[in-house]
Amino acid sequence: MTGKRFFGAGILAIAALLSVAGISAVGRSEAQDKAGPALLLAKAKKTVKKKTPAPAVAPKPAALTTADFDAGVKDALLQAVKGAVARLGKKDGFFLDQAVRIPMPAQLKPLEDTLRSLGQGKVADSFIESMNRAAEEAVPGTAAIFSGAVAAMTLEEAANLVKGPENAVTQYFETHTREQLAAQIGPVVAKAMATAQVTRYYLAMTEKATALVPFLKSVEPDLNQYVTGKALDGLFLAMADEEKKIRRDPVARSTEILKKVFGAIFK
Repeated sequence: MTGKRFFGAGILAIAALLSVAGISAVGRSEAQDKAGPALLLAKAKKTVKKKTPAPAVAPKPAALTTADFDAGVKDALLQAVKGAVARLGKKDGFFLDQAVRIPMPAQLKPLEDTLRSLGQGKVADSFIESMNRAAEEAVPGTAAIFSGAVAAMTLEEAANLVKGPENAVTQYFETHTREQLAAQIGPVVAKAMATAQVTRYYLAMTEKATALVPFLKSVEPDLNQYVTGKALDGLFLAMADEEKKIRRDPVARSTEILKKVFGAIFK
């Protein structure tokens, strides 16, 4: 009997232990279920924090060198020459563009006024048109001369030219090459004037004027020099316009060096 009672008491003790263990396990399971989302979120934050890379820092562009500025200025001039020749070296390039249209020489203005007052303005108009046609004819032949002058030019403080006024590069070029260019393109203009018959229209105008007004003072300007000078004026003005485009409009920077140099200065 004593053995049976001892055995029964042992079984009851084991059952009690198992019951307590079960309750504890259930309690822990319920606690874990409640804390689960918070724990998962905390773990996720730690993972994101560990795995998020630091933002990349863009490398600073290399500083422009003197060679860069020199090349940029010369490229700008070459592009400006190309644009100016395309704009002016065609029919009506000078004649219908009021910014560059070649007017009557100042010495002949009294003669022109006399003709117009007498209803003979067409004679003067024909002469004016012939000078503009000569300039239009001559301009394409000046492209190689201008480009050669750009290539041979020695630059001083090219960086200041790029950072200067909108027409600084063109002004520098004109100042240092105009006299040389006038001598070189003179023959080109003379040939174009012959084609446009400038002299014939000039003589027709002066003869008409003196026939109508015998005492009118005769003047003989150097027409070749005059048309050459006005053609140069027009070319430099058109080049300055092209330079402004390069400075203002990124699309106008057609070469890598223009993008590099002018893009660095003009954002």
